[in-house]
Amino acid sequence: MRDFLVVESLIGKKGLFWIVISVVLSLILALLEYCIAVAIQILIYSFGLTKEHHLPGIVSQYVEYINSNTAIYILLSVSLIRFVSQFLNNLSPSVLNELVNARMRILRVYDILLSANKEKPSSAELLSHISEIFPKAGAFLFHTTRVVSIGLQVGVIFVVMVLTAWKESLLSGCLLFFLALIMYVLQAKVKEKAGHVPRLNKQMMDDISQVLRNWVFIKISRTENRMSHRLYESIFMYFDKVVKTAIFNHATAAVAPFAGSISICMIIFASQTYFATQASSLLIFLYLFVRFNQQLTVLSQSIGVANSVYPHFKEVSSFVKKFSIEDVRGELKIADRLDVFPTINMEKIINEPKKISHEEYYCDISPPRLKLNNISYAWDKKVKIFEDFSIDVKPGEQLAIVGRSGSGKSTLLSLILGLIDPIVGAVRIDNMSPNEYLKKFGSRIAYAGVDPYLTSGSIRENIIFGMESQISEDEINQAVKASALAEDISSMQGGLDYKLSEGGDGLSAGQKQRISFARAILRKPKILILDEATANLDTDTEKSIIQSVKKLHGKCTVVMVSHKKESIKYADKKIVLSSRKDLPTRYSNKF
Repeated sequence: MRDFLVVESLIGKKGLFWIVISVVLSLILALLEYCIAVAIQILIYSFGLTKEHHLPGIVSQYVEYINSNTAIYILLSVSLIRFVSQFLNNLSPSVLNELVNARMRILRVYDILLSANKEKPSSAELLSHISEIFPKAGAFLFHTTRVVSIGLQVGVIFVVMVLTAWKESLLSGCLLFFLALIMYVLQAKVKEKAGHVPRLNKQMMDDISQVLRNWVFIKISRTENRMSHRLYESIFMYFDKVVKTAIFNHATAAVAPFAGSISICMIIFASQTYFATQASSLLIFLYLFVRFNQQLTVLSQSIGVANSVYPHFKEVSSFVKKFSIEDVRGELKIADRLDVFPTINMEKIINEPKKISHEEYYCDISPPRLKLNNISYAWDKKVKIFEDFSIDVKPGEQLAIVGRSGSGKSTLLSLILGLIDPIVGAVRIDNMSPNEYLKKFGSRIAYAGVDPYLTSGSIRENIIFGMESQISEDEINQAVKASALAEDISSMQGGLDYKLSEGGDGLSAGQKQRISFARAILRKPKILILDEATANLDTDTEKSIIQSVKKLHGKCTVVMVSHKKESIKYADKKIVLSSRKDLPTRYSNKF
């Protein structure tokens, strides 16, 4: 039942609509194939090429009055209807595929940014999902839909074949039985090889991501050959399984037309030698059998592809199952606005926050009190980071967190921000949980980190990024001055309107950090989080930033993470974290 609800959530109402369209059109197409066979027979009869016919009762009564021109019009009309039906029938699975892909991507965005999930996914996992898993999971539903629709066509055509020439149909059925056995063996091979593909793809993405993260180290340590061989191994293993899957898959598709050609020869021989079937009936049967065999080829291809990408769909199913069905349906309501023919209005789809008044945005609220009450935390509930740890930061005070790499600085910051929850104890900001405080006063919380987020656009646009109120030029200039950016910006062409590329390429690491700091100051925050925010600054610039932070004392509760003594010398409280198990985690008023 759970699996059915997952599929239903991924497909959605519009996806279900296109599935129904595909099924209905498949039945129509099967009947149109018979109509074309009848129209061809009428055309041959109207030209006098045969004196016998095998037509339905009502058609046989009027066939004598149909001339060749009328017969051509009938055949063209039926062919035109078939063309439109075939177009829509082919379109339906493609639209379903893209709808499902869009819904999976929306759910992935929800998982990263909006859900209660506090585990940050790896870049390799995201890359694997977006580039490999989601498209192939969509392909599974695409080809499954085709299997259903084409299977219906094949079934109806076979019934009409039986009604037209049952002996020939029985013979073709026996031949198809042996064809099905061959296809079953080949598909078992497809399933075996395809089962390894998602794991090997993820391993390849992990290896590539690891190389990109540690590129400088690999170059300096002269381990290029070792890492390149590791990547080659991942690439070759992935290639091997994908190609072998493709070989058995295409072998399955090639068997059907080959078997069809042999079947036609055997059917004609048996029909003329043993069955004595009328030429007109045999003509209709052969046309239907050719179309039957063509559709059977497409069916075998779709079965093969669906089988090869089923492991990817299983992985997506496992991903969706970690959410409640109610959450999935609620978040995917936005996908119901996707449509095929009308132009999508992004303004209607994405509800951007409305700009609020300057006075409302900068309403006078007091800096909050931050308390950690007897918290304990352990990674995977095994590696203890904190145990029975407490601290009380009064409103407007400045807290410094220092320690060696791996001592828990980032973990403590994540606990304070509510990105992770303590196993025992509680984090309170003005007697609220971090998430409650963020929801109520999120606009007055600012963050500046060691790796600033910069988007393509002007420096001005990057500084005011995320602001929910109109900002004056004077306020921007004050933030620029406080972040020691004024001189740098004045030397750039266009000043604040100087265009940046995605990620701020072309700027120094220090300039990027100061833009991030200016963005934080512009918010006039009541909580300011500085995570190694001066790590890439020279001494003079760092002193200027420190003075700006010092001026916030009493106006803003500051939490700063740093390994530099100079950056935290004005802090009211300092938490010194140790990575040594024999030294307890502690805090003091002295560094």
